[in-house]
Amino acid sequence: MSSSDIKITELKISGLSTTKAVVCEFDVVPQKIFQRQSNGTWVYTFGFEETERQMFEPMFENAIKQTMYLGFVILLNGETSLDNFKRQVMEYFWGVDRENQYINEYNIAINNLAPAGRSEVYIANYKRFLEERVFVLDKLESDFKNSNIM
Repeated sequence: MSSSDIKITELKISGLSTTKAVVCEFDVVPQKIFQRQSNGTWVYTFGFEETERQMFEPMFENAIKQTMYLGFVILLNGETSLDNFKRQVMEYFWGVDRENQYINEYNIAINNLAPAGRSEVYIANYKRFLEERVFVLDKLESDFKNSNIM
């Protein structure tokens, strides 16, 4: 899938191209979006998409298709607030310094300091990051407001 095929309007795992986040596999989609743990942390699950996986069984000649659900599972610590959760989700997807990297590259591009042919890439990377960031943080905010956390 190329970056031009990304559909930001749908939360698809394959649509979050800049993430280094770990995708988890489930037999069924978890029922709760926010789950409180006994140690006071929260587990935030979202972004599930259905996929088929081929399972090979020694006793069968053909592969068996099994439906699986892939999604994100993020452990949230500290204060139970939307701002705290947003900060942790940003770190989960893009790490601490990724946004600064994109901003710096964007500034290099708009000031005509980028190596030949790199300006368009720097600008496109930053725009894609902003689109994905807005999408993920809007999803988190919506889920947070619709939950019974507070």
